[in-house]
Amino acid sequence: MFEIRNTANVGGLKGRAYFSPEEFRAFREQNHVFEDVIAQGVVSRLFYYDGKSTRVLPRGETVTTNTFDYLGVPRLLGRTILEEDGRPGALPVFVMSYRLWQREFAGDPRILGKSFIMRGTPMMLVGIMPARFNAFGASLWMSMRADEAGGHLIGRLKPGASVEAAGAELDAIAQTILCGLAPTLHVVRGDVQPHLTSSGTSTGGGLRHGTLRAVLVVAEVALSIVLLNGAGLLMRSFLVLTRVDLRFNPKNLLYFELVWPDSYNFNWSHPASIVEVRTRKNSVTRRHC
Repeated sequence: MFEIRNTANVGGLKGRAYFSPEEFRAFREQNHVFEDVIAQGVVSRLFYYDGKSTRVLPRGETVTTNTFDYLGVPRLLGRTILEEDGRPGALPVFVMSYRLWQREFAGDPRILGKSFIMRGTPMMLVGIMPARFNAFGASLWMSMRADEAGGHLIGRLKPGASVEAAGAELDAIAQTILCGLAPTLHVVRGDVQPHLTSSGTSTGGGLRHGTLRAVLVVAEVALSIVLLNGAGLLMRSFLVLTRVDLRFNPKNLLYFELVWPDSYNFNWSHPASIVEVRTRKNSVTRRHC
């Protein structure tokens, strides 16, 4: 298994180890040298409510839905993360390590299927891994949505594939990802005049072809200028926002999030429960503020 890093300064800073969802999908789907590629990301702070108090869990990892099949270690109890767990609208799920299960829950198998409020989102525990499993040094592993899958990438080479071949293919894929502005940059850096006039004295078909190329070049350059102007306006707007009068003094201001127990959840199909829960939450916050 190999960790994928950007050592050729393609697509960003040299040495970059984090890849976007678009890059991950391209590397996974377009390569011919890896059996499979997975992505994972670190989650350093995890809180959950146990019905009595909010507790802090050790480090976790977000992982792509193919991670457990890739690693090939069967679960001890329940199941692992499956492909359908990454589909839009799917309930977020996670898998717990054996050590965390024993330390925090005394090995109670009844916690399987229980919903935990973590990072402000309900997540269902679907499996417990065996004691020998310690992937990425994490205590639990949460599913990534397929359209948001990205992060640190790890791949397993196919039998007979070399590291050099893998590097060359990944570099080619990265170049393809970045090719959107390549035609514009290539033409602008060269001599534009021959490209615009090379077919001007040829036949009608050649003239039409030359005119089409000229229109495409002009359109690409115009689009690049629009994008640059848009980026400049976005930066200007950001700078303006940093100087907005907040109408209050943010000094010594404390910001915090409340993790509510399940009894404070409302049901969308019962509008009355929404009002009731809101009233209960307001009474709690006003009593402690």
